[in-house]
Amino acid sequence: MSEENIWPKPGEFAVCTVKKVADFGAFVELEEYAHKEGFIHISEVASGWVKHIRDHVKEEQKVVCKVLYVDAQKRHIDISLKDVNEHQRRAKIQEWKNELKAEKWLTFFTQQHTLTDEGSPKLEVSSKRHLDCSTWHLRRLLSRVQRHWWRLASPRSMHRA
Repeated sequence: MSEENIWPKPGEFAVCTVKKVADFGAFVELEEYAHKEGFIHISEVASGWVKHIRDHVKEEQKVVCKVLYVDAQKRHIDISLKDVNEHQRRAKIQEWKNELKAEKWLTFFTQQHTLTDEGSPKLEVSSKRHLDCSTWHLRRLLSRVQRHWWRLASPRSMHRA
């Protein structure tokens, strides 16, 4: 399944970049889902009445949002900014940073070492979003990459038993 066919599920949190702010809402790009576009209606920006939406969101701002509704056929995603509390926002940002770290490690690892055609995709599959990578999965991926890297970097004489 390609990343183009992967859609967020309602209730998930997603890191987004605000692309366009209008009087009635904001259009955002979901970073973890092949840069799919979502929409935050003005009523979902903040609790209470929002007089000026630009007081709450700015273009190119990174925000953590909650997915409310997904229609893959219409390529439409409704999301909310107000339904995310501070704890959820921090946890999602940390998870996203861990994913970025894992991808950088994977890129570094594959560039530094020649892997067989079977080796590289196995590592890549572990880091894909569609496997619902939690922090545990990312730590496991990082430890596996580090283990392989150290094994390849160490002298051959150390591997003989």
